[in-house]
Amino acid sequence: MNKVLCIVIAISSLFLWACKKQPVSSIPPRDLNAELLASFHPAQVDFIYMTLRSKVEYTDEAGAIQFSTLTRAKKDSVLWFSISKAGVEGVRAMIRPDSVFMMDRMNNDYFSYDLAYLQQLMKADLSYSNLQNLVVGNLMYEVSPNDRLIKQDESGYYILTQKKDSLYVTNYIRLDNLKLEKVNMIDSSAMSAMNIVYSDFIYADSLYVPSTCAIAISYMKDNKTLNKDISILHSKMEFTNKPLNFPFNVPKKYENK
Repeated sequence: MNKVLCIVIAISSLFLWACKKQPVSSIPPRDLNAELLASFHPAQVDFIYMTLRSKVEYTDEAGAIQFSTLTRAKKDSVLWFSISKAGVEGVRAMIRPDSVFMMDRMNNDYFSYDLAYLQQLMKADLSYSNLQNLVVGNLMYEVSPNDRLIKQDESGYYILTQKKDSLYVTNYIRLDNLKLEKVNMIDSSAMSAMNIVYSDFIYADSLYVPSTCAIAISYMKDNKTLNKDISILHSKMEFTNKPLNFPFNVPKKYENK
């Protein structure tokens, strides 16, 4: 009997020691930098040509507006947009890796800028590659050995933190499908922040992509914090290898601004 009692006490002691040393609620997120960062491969959307039809709501201090967009893209080459309201095209835009072109069809005006204009408009230091990745829900920056990666089982995310000059980027990638769901970007130099949330994932031509994207931008101007919110709902998403057209012929009567 004494022997049985000793075994029970020993087992109980070991159990209590284990619970004391390793409480589940206090286990910190595993730091995977050393063991997994080099082999970490979040799911990315790879395409040649893309077409999107979307409903967009844009809100800032002046109020909210809704419009429809038709987006076409050739990977790493061109992003083309037709923006309309009530079925009437008001703006056509084309973005190349180093430039932005716009036609205001309501006022017969034509604009051309370098990419810095788009960065100022978005209040974010976005390159063409960043913008392309934002549209399809890819990581804006490739994973590098300098990044920080942790795994949070309780939240269901890998959390990838990246630093690019004055820009701090925190990516939330789902554990189950390795898809990017949330991005928080803070630019300490420009005093601006951008938060992106992807949701309502669907299969489009065998690619698993988000059909909803919400973007919240905040920045400082004249010592005031201003906010811009963009909500995008894609009603149609197509990915193909067949070439698309990107019509952008500026009528002679348009005034170059």
